[in-house]
Parts: sequence; C-alpha cells; structure tokens
Amino acid sequence: MMKTILFALFLLLAGNYTFSQTEKQAIVPVVEASYTGGSEAMMNYLQKNISIPKDKKNIQGKVYVEFFVDKQGKVKDVKVLRGLDPKLDEIAVTAVSKMPDWVPAKDPSGAPMGSKMVLPISFSK
Repeated sequence: MMKTILFALFLLLAGNYTFSQTEKQAIVPVVEASYTGGSEAMMNYLQKNISIPKDKKNIQGKVYVEFFVDKQGKVKDVKVLRGLDPKLDEIAVTAVSKMPDWVPAKDPSGAPMGSKMVLPISFSK
C-alpha cells in the first residue's frame, strides 16, 4: 500500500444501545461489541481490504462509518456518518460491510444484544 497507511484509531461508542421490544427504554450493554480478534486484527483486515485509488492518495482525513452489530455479530445498516470524499466514503462503507462477524454486545443479563457502532477510518500518506 506504498506510503499510504490506513488505520482505525479507535472505536467510538456512539449510541451503543438498543430498545427493548416491549418497553420504550434504552438498554445499555455491559459488554460492548468487538471485532473478532481485537483492534489489531481489525486494522489488518482494513489494510488488506481497502485499496486507495491513485487519484485519491493525497487526501488525508477520516471517514466515520456507522453500523449495527446484531445479536449474531453480523454487521448491518452500514452508512457514512461523516465523510471525507465520495469515493473514499464508498470504499470505507464497502470494507465495513464485508467485515467478518463481530462478537456481539452483551446485555445486563449476559445475553447477546444488537448495538450501534461508529468506526473512524483514517486515510493518510
């Protein structure tokens, strides 16, 4: 990937909650959803699965991608929360959409639950 380094600095918990089907209250997970293998594995995945076009290599900044990790750990409803460049936004969304299953969040009883996540993906020279 030449001098271009792609990395995810951190996961932000952005409204990491779900609503009970029977009640209108938010349930906050006691264990957040996590990428299988941890942050380093996720960075390796992104580096292998994002190819930056030559005409976009000089663009620097972050694409904030929002997505939902369901009870089974599947990544769903991927969208750009804050973009950088239309093509880089599309590349980031595609990479996140194709991620392998995550470890789902856990509710207070320890049962898996869905949760919303935000992943900032940094593009730099």
